[in-house]
Order: sequence, then C-alpha cells, then structure tokens
Amino acid sequence: MAKRQKKKILILTLGAGRKLPNGASAGYTEASYKFHNEGDVITTAYLAEPLVSAFRPDMVFVIGTIKSVWLEFYQYFTEKQSEEAELAFCELDLANGKDVSAQQLREKAEIVNRIFEGGMDKAPFSRDIRTRAILTRYGMDNEEMLENYQLISGISAYMEKDTDYEIAFDITHSFRSLPIYNLIIFNYLRVVSDSTVRITHVYYGNFEGSRENQNIAPILDLQDLIHVMNLTSSVSEFKNTGNCRTLLTQLPEGEKDLREALEEFDWATQINSFDKVQEALGKLLRLTQQEQREGSRYADMRRMIYDVLCRKFLKWDTAEGSPEDMLEGLSMADQRLMTSNWYLKQNRYGQAVATAYEALKSYLVPIYLKEVLGKEEVGESDCMEEGFLSEAIWQLDKVAARYCGKRTEELSETERLFVHLQENKDKARRIRNRFAHNLTEGERGRTRRMKPEDEKECIRGLIKDIEALRDKIGQNDPEVAEVYALRRKR
Repeated sequence: MAKRQKKKILILTLGAGRKLPNGASAGYTEASYKFHNEGDVITTAYLAEPLVSAFRPDMVFVIGTIKSVWLEFYQYFTEKQSEEAELAFCELDLANGKDVSAQQLREKAEIVNRIFEGGMDKAPFSRDIRTRAILTRYGMDNEEMLENYQLISGISAYMEKDTDYEIAFDITHSFRSLPIYNLIIFNYLRVVSDSTVRITHVYYGNFEGSRENQNIAPILDLQDLIHVMNLTSSVSEFKNTGNCRTLLTQLPEGEKDLREALEEFDWATQINSFDKVQEALGKLLRLTQQEQREGSRYADMRRMIYDVLCRKFLKWDTAEGSPEDMLEGLSMADQRLMTSNWYLKQNRYGQAVATAYEALKSYLVPIYLKEVLGKEEVGESDCMEEGFLSEAIWQLDKVAARYCGKRTEELSETERLFVHLQENKDKARRIRNRFAHNLTEGERGRTRRMKPEDEKECIRGLIKDIEALRDKIGQNDPEVAEVYALRRKR
C-alpha cells in the first residue's frame, strides 16, 4: 500500500490596512511579533512573515476583498517587482469594492493569481510555495455570504486525494467578521472534503496587546476554537444518535475513565448485547454523575451525557429516586423495551425492531408459563429458555386466530390489543429477520409489500402495543391472563 503524502496549507486573511490622508493605501503598521512565550521576535508589517517561517507550508491561500492591500503585500514579499504588476494592482483599488460584480471579481482574481505565480520570492516565501489569492465579497448580506462560500470552497479543488492536509488559519486581518466566517466555512469543508484534513492552528496576531507587553505583539494560537467546534459536533451527534465514536476522538488522555465507559457503552449498543448494554449503561451513569470541577467543558460534557441517558434512555423522572435505582429495579422485559425505544429515537430501526421483538417475548413468557402451562414457580432461567420463548409467541398467534374476523366493536380493549399485537408482530418479524440475516427485501421470491414509511410505522406500532401490554400487566389486569390463556368464553 502506497504511503500517503502529507502537505501543509496556510490560509491568510488580508485587509485594507491603513489609509494616508489623501486616501492612498499605506499597508500595515510594522510591529514586533513573537509566538506566545517562544521563538524569536520578528519585526514586520505582515503577520504572514512569522507564520510562513514557522509553519513552512506547501501552499498559501490569501483571502481578501478587492480593497485589500494586494499591492503592498506583493511588494513586501517580491524581490523583482514589475511595473506591469504594480499597475494591475493599482487598478484593483479603482474598482467599486462594495458593488463589484461577480464577473469583475473573477477577472481581478485571475490577474492577481497570474502575478503571484511569477513573483512572491522574498523569504520566507519562495517559488516552491505555491501562493493563490481568493477575492471575496464584503459579506454584507446572505447572498454575498453564499457567494463567499462558493469562492472559498474552491480551495478544495487544489487538494489531492490520498493526501493528508494540515491546515493553519490566520484570522488577524481582513474585513470585519470575514475572518471568523471564513474559518467556519473551512471547518465545514474540512468535514465534507474527500481529502483527510486537520485544522491544527488558528493564529491571531494581537497587535493591541503590544502596548502592555513591552511593544511585542504576541501571536496567539487559538486552536482551541477548532477543538470546541469539533466537540460541539461530537456532543450533538451523541445527543441525536447515541453514537460515541466522534466524541471519543475529542476526549483528552486525562478523561481515560470516561473514554473507557463510553467505548463500552458504544460497543454494547452496536452489537446489541443485552447484558453488556445494561452493565455499560449503569457504569456510565455512575461515572457521569460524579462531581467535577465547575466551568470545565468536560464537566459540562459529563452532565450532558448523564442528562441524555436519564431522559432519553431511562425516561427517568426526578421524583422517582435515582436513575441507578430505577435501572436496577427494571425487569428484563422493561430493560429491553427501554433499549428498543432508545434505538427508535435514533432512527436505528433494525436494532429497534430486533430488541422490541425480544421484549415482547420477555413480557409474554411469564404469563405463558403460569397461565398456560400452570407452573407455580417461574424463575429467571425459565424466562430465558428459548423453547418457552417461542411457545409464548405461538400462543399469541392462537389468541389472535380466535378473534380473527370479528368486528372491532365486538372485542374488548384487551382482545383488540392482542389482535393488534399479533398483526404488528408478524409484519415486524419479517423486517427483523431481514435485518438480522441480511435477507433480500422480497421474502421467498415475493415482491416487497411495504414502503419504508409503512415499515417504520409498523415498528413504532409494535413498540406502542408492547408498552400498552406492559401497562396492563403492571396494573394486574386479570383480563390479560384470561384472554392470553384462551380461558375467556365468547
């Protein structure tokens, strides 16, 4: 297997700089820059100089508007300047910046890039560093923002597949909110790109900070911005889907206990292992409710995980004691039904129907053993016996067959429930078998009869019916045993 290439891209932002009294551009004010607490002091008008020196990129993209200091930037980093190039840059300044047309913006960008290809050779720039300019709108409204997205997304066209890219982003200069907006755009492109892309640095040259720092402007690396954005996406993914994989990549080594608990929970739910899900859920609940230092983002994350598990998994009511006690008090059937609802909320319909089918068996088998077989003592091992579980489902078919063909108004509420349960169970069983055994959609050569939305509704209906059965069992409704054991006279 060929080794993947690694390349670096530096993205700079370029603003309008200072203006002389006559309105002419004066570029940027020279300042002494130093990376925060390390490196040498570099006196320069452009933060690009220390950034290129430190990051050593393979390619540089300079993002600015038509009024940015393109001429001054070119002159600063080019040894052999041409009058033709300088004149072309001067003509940029004559364009109406706010109202420049899209066509004119493209034409001016082509001019700048032709000049950059032939110049930009003064250290730390060199001919080996490919430099491209992106001219954007001012971003005054949503339409201009959309146009800027299209312009900036063009960066992805320069990225090669099978290459790992490391990106450094400078947000020091540029027009108003554009640096932040550009960063957000590129973070999005990072996620959707065909290439492997990591934003490793977000630089900000704190010029104002030099006044209280011995006239040295610190270069801050705000890479934590990216970490927080990634963390936000990961937390959202867990809340909406229950998937922990992206969240795990964002946890530092100091959160080893949380990482291990999440990995166990994620694996247990992925393989739908009943005992492992319950064990991992309990461990994660105990861990995430522990007191943490206030104000820590990981303390906030633990609270979020705890809250999601309590509300979305357990449906825990704070008036009912602790969630751990609630989990301990649930029967196997209740735990399976709870887990199937968790999968359903995340649109994991295959796992939802498979778990719901097992929950139905778990609710029926104790009734079958007591009311049909007449067993006085029913132990946990009896309720897990596969033969008894299958027989409990067959008994449901017999119950439904007794009432088949009768009008709905002739049936009691419990009789209707068993009939409806059997109908949804049969439909859901076909879906469950297809999911579990990777079958084709048409069983035994038959064409598929249900649309995806109908199948989803069937799964939701099955779970709703099982919840109704659970409630009747919890209320000790004697009619449940009478109907299910076929003792009711009709």
